[in-house]
Amino acid sequence: MLLPGKVAIITGAATGIGQTGARLFAQEGAEVVIADINDKDGKGTVKGIREQGNEATFVHTDVTSVSDIESMVKTAVETYGRLDIFWHNAGGSIPGHIGPHTH
Repeated sequence: MLLPGKVAIITGAATGIGQTGARLFAQEGAEVVIADINDKDGKGTVKGIREQGNEATFVHTDVTSVSDIESMVKTAVETYGRLDIFWHNAGGSIPGHIGPHTH
């Protein structure tokens, strides 16, 4: 096990790459905080991790909200006593250009 005794927060961990990472972190011994705006799948991810005999908790987190981010960190520390790893996986996309645009 690579992460015994470590506490990790993973944003965007309800589905996809974040969920896969959360399951792997838990298998490697970490206690994982699943942080996502998707309550249903986030809680499902926690259930799956716990069914494998590992520890996780869910916290509803909108990463565009400072108060949600503060609550996410507070939940990790209050639940597990510390925070060792933060993986900011949540994200989205909007149409647009990142550089100069010529017509």
